Amino acid sequence: MFVSNPTSTSLMYGRGWAVERWNGKEWVMAKTKGNIAWFDDGFNKRKAPLLYCFSFPIDRYYHLFKGKYRISKSFYAKRKEIKLNAEFEIK
Repeated sequence: MFVSNPTSTSLMYGRGWAVERWNGKEWVMAKTKGNIAWFDDGFNKRKAPLLYCFSFPIDRYYHLFKGKYRISKSFYAKRKEIKLNAEFEIK
């Protein structure tokens, strides 16, 4: 996942991310392979604009069946949360 920050405000982020599955009415947490916990310490490159690159080992932590999914990751700018989602489908 690439995240572009074209502003002059640097973004803070942690290690956490989540995968949700569309059940036909709403987004729900995807089935995990055991318990998942992230140490969500804060990272900030203190540079902007900047392009971030993230890699998510989804199949290591989640059971993936046919359906529509999304990955969610939160960033923070001036104490405001910016939640980004990337949708994908497994057929």
